[in-house]
Amino acid sequence: KKKATRKKPASKKKATRKKPAANKKATRKKPAAKEEAVRNAFVAMHDHEALLAQVGREVIAPTLAALAAEGRPYRGVLYAGMMLTAAGPKVIEYNCRFGDPETQVVLPLLTSDLLEVFEACVAGDLPAHEPTWADSAAATVVMASAGYPVSSATPEPISGLEDAAALGTTVFHAGTSEGADGAVLASGGRVLAVTAVRSSLTEAAEAAHAGVDAISFTGAQRRTDIARATAEVRA
Repeated sequence: KKKATRKKPASKKKATRKKPAANKKATRKKPAAKEEAVRNAFVAMHDHEALLAQVGREVIAPTLAALAAEGRPYRGVLYAGMMLTAAGPKVIEYNCRFGDPETQVVLPLLTSDLLEVFEACVAGDLPAHEPTWADSAAATVVMASAGYPVSSATPEPISGLEDAAALGTTVFHAGTSEGADGAVLASGGRVLAVTAVRSSLTEAAEAAHAGVDAISFTGAQRRTDIARATAEVRA
């Protein structure tokens, strides 16, 4: 007699669950029309007369009118931090003072007496004392310390200030201090602003960057595109 052989039940195959296909990050392409609008807005920024007229009409005049309507007519420096967008200039902030480092690139072009402008403002006679400006261009490049803007840095000696001055730039001090030996130290944050005034923006930008190149301190950081991209668009 043959032994009855019991067939083993067929082994169950492990059910393999297919992993869902990894989601690819959706890459949103900006519409060409929007890119064109942004570029046109950027180019339009360099039509100074039109831009200033628009800001005066849409930003400054309504602000001053609203303050006067509240019984608080404003006299003084009103600095509007602006961002240019495809929808036109937008206000980021207001400061009741000169902006920093914006002032370092604006006032070097002023040829009239700033004190007279202040006095005329106080006296309410500003229209009779219109400021006059040099037919030149200015560019300012900021040098910041290591860690800026997140953290502060330890004081570090600065070298090359005289070399930058010899190149015809003006070096404005912000985050500096004097060491025990009289040396100038970078004490954190925005340390220096190097300004150059030249006959064209391209020349001013290159001169300002050359001035920055002449200065050094440990951990120094700066942007290399300041004024250069603007000069290209304007050209």
